[in-house]
Amino acid sequence: MIIKNIKHNNIIFDLDGTIIDSSKSIISSLNFSLNSNNIKPKVELNSLLIGPPLKNTFIKLTGISSDRILNKLILDFKTHYDEYSYRDSSIYPGLLSAIKYQLMMKKNIYLATNKRKYPTIKILKHLNINKIFKKIYTIDMNISNFSEKKFMISSLIKNEKLDKSSTIYVGDRSEDGIASKFNKIDFLMVPWGYSENR
Repeated sequence: MIIKNIKHNNIIFDLDGTIIDSSKSIISSLNFSLNSNNIKPKVELNSLLIGPPLKNTFIKLTGISSDRILNKLILDFKTHYDEYSYRDSSIYPGLLSAIKYQLMMKKNIYLATNKRKYPTIKILKHLNINKIFKKIYTIDMNISNFSEKKFMISSLIKNEKLDKSSTIYVGDRSEDGIASKFNKIDFLMVPWGYSENR
């Protein structure tokens, strides 16, 4: 497991596609939201949709730009996901033991995800991994929401006073690599997940 070979003292993880396989749960709720609003998707519902903020995903799925309709789609997704489908997420095989190894080596483990705080905490508790992170950063944890993951990671690094030379971000998408480069920290792309380049 490549995670065991990380030498950095501070390890920031992405969630969807990196720690957990959430494809079944997210696609289920996307489908529920579209059906509830009688909208047929313009692109296939698959794991390549997972990762970006919900609004961006629904714009790609529907081609709709109306905030009123998009907000309704997002609300229906959240309602379904937060109460039902979040339970369908699972941890990638071998990953938990690799993270626990890093904890045993006295590494600081953080989480930075485009998912909202409410379902993030529910998922982590459901999978019994909520206590392994020193700090959890979500898209909605600041007043205006983080518009891009690079700003979320910037905030994490600043607030937690991390040494950039000993900090690495672990993710599954090019967006995660871009966020790492922006913040001048190392990046590790896992060989699983939802990368658009796989």
